[in-house]
Amino acid sequence: MEQVKIVFESEEGVENLWATPVADGFVLDNYPFYLKGVNFGDLVAARSLAPGCYAYERTLAKSPHSCYRVFYERMQLARAEALLASLRAIGCAFERSPMEKHELVALHIPDTVSADAAWAILETGLDEGTWQVQEGEDRHPCLQEGQD
Repeated sequence: MEQVKIVFESEEGVENLWATPVADGFVLDNYPFYLKGVNFGDLVAARSLAPGCYAYERTLAKSPHSCYRVFYERMQLARAEALLASLRAIGCAFERSPMEKHELVALHIPDTVSADAAWAILETGLDEGTWQVQEGEDRHPCLQEGQD
């Protein structure tokens, strides 16, 4: 099926995510850079705005995936790339939003990836001063258990 755009409006602004239409709504196909409360793989309801463009209404079913945001300065690019390659090697995925002097990465941690392994790499970057990390939507069972 052809992807459509889902428009999310919040107090902070607007973010658009790609989604695939399914019988019950739309399944989100990419990782949010700014939004909280929604994530890759979520089933959402939306109303039509224009052909191929819909306005988010509510989440019908949440995926088990987690999303984090990684932010670093371009001068840290080489080290950040090495750490991101390590995250990719354990099964994480990401999308980038390059800025003039910085890079913002939406990091997807599938529920099948070890939370400990992902956090070890994220913490390495934090401890070294390579990047900053922000929680987008933490749904990983192991991550949630450790935060009680």
